[in-house]
Amino acid sequence: MVKSGVTPMLCYGSLLGAVRNGEFMPHDDDVDLLYHDGSTSYAEMLANRKKLSDALVAMGYTSDLSDNLVNFHVWDERGGLDLFPCWEEGTSCM
Repeated sequence: MVKSGVTPMLCYGSLLGAVRNGEFMPHDDDVDLLYHDGSTSYAEMLANRKKLSDALVAMGYTSDLSDNLVNFHVWDERGGLDLFPCWEEGTSCM
C-alpha cells in the first residue's frame, strides 16, 4: 500500500491481537487496515479508494470493491487485507 502512496495502520481485530497477544489472532483470516490518503470529503475518498483498488489489482491482488460498502477486501495467494478508508471533514476524521 505504501507503493500506492497510502500508509496503513492496524485496526480492529488485527490491532487487538497485536496488543493483547503480541500476534495475530489464530481465528483471523485477514489483516484489518485503516488508512488515510489525504481525502477531505466522502466524494474524494471514494475516488481515491477506486485508485487504490486499481493500483493493488495492478500489483497482483484481487479486489472486491463495491459501491455498497466503504471498506473493501483485497487478497492474493498469501492472504487478505480488509481496508477501511477514513477522510477528514472539517475538524473531524470520519
